[in-house]
Amino acid sequence: MPDTELEVGTWTKLALIAQRAREEPQCQFTSLAHLLDERFLAACYHRLGRDRASGVDGVTWKEYGEHLDENLRDLVTRMKAKRYKPLPAKLTGHYQYYGISGNMRLLSRYYWRAIELAMKWLNRRSQKRSFSWESFEAYLKHYPLPTPRIVHKLNTLSPVR
Repeated sequence: MPDTELEVGTWTKLALIAQRAREEPQCQFTSLAHLLDERFLAACYHRLGRDRASGVDGVTWKEYGEHLDENLRDLVTRMKAKRYKPLPAKLTGHYQYYGISGNMRLLSRYYWRAIELAMKWLNRRSQKRSFSWESFEAYLKHYPLPTPRIVHKLNTLSPVR
């Protein structure tokens, strides 16, 4: 539920986008990042519970808030420059959670499925195919995704270093 005037404006925009998506299912939205400015993200930060677990980067709510303005400015800048990479962060989080000894086969399967889906979604950006597999492999060499790894060894009950 929105609390501030700023949030009401952003939530209204999101509601209009959702309505348009329902009315025009063929419409493709390329980005909603223009709605995410520093003031909106600051409001989201303050609404987020202080007792939440730290993110995949290991930063807690309190640590992020110590330099909140600077952190949010950096995040918005990275999003606008398209340097914010949610897929690698999601893969890293998945590996950290499921990276236990004996699970490498499933982690590898997850990695390759993520690559297939990334290829699919990158090719949906326009009416024609953007990538062949060869050009996509070159893209991955330039922008590599994190590879699966075992993070926790169950037989020693300690993290892998």
